[in-house]
Amino acid sequence: MESRVNRYYKRKLERKNKKIKIFLLFSIFLILFGGLNIVNDCYNFLTEVENKVIFNYNYTNGFHDIELMGEKYNISQIKINKQINEVITKIKDKVTHIIDDMNVLLNN
Repeated sequence: MESRVNRYYKRKLERKNKKIKIFLLFSIFLILFGGLNIVNDCYNFLTEVENKVIFNYNYTNGFHDIELMGEKYNISQIKINKQINEVITKIKDKVTHIIDDMNVLLNN
């Protein structure tokens, strides 16, 4: 049987592992985009062509324009804000649920 202290340390370790995974994922994306920029610069230097782009990012009039490997993606800032707000409301709901559970446990 597992004691409360063991469960506490297990949850603490799980949270720490989750933070490490998020940090590593973020780092991998940074390395990926840095590598794409290096490849883009080398490609333009070797072919002596200035307008070939492997990766490009622009923000104009509320739209994020991302060009990746010749494909263009337009993402609206409104969509991004909507997704962020949905995530924030889910987090707030989860936190209030946890606080309510903690209050029930402490009152009993």
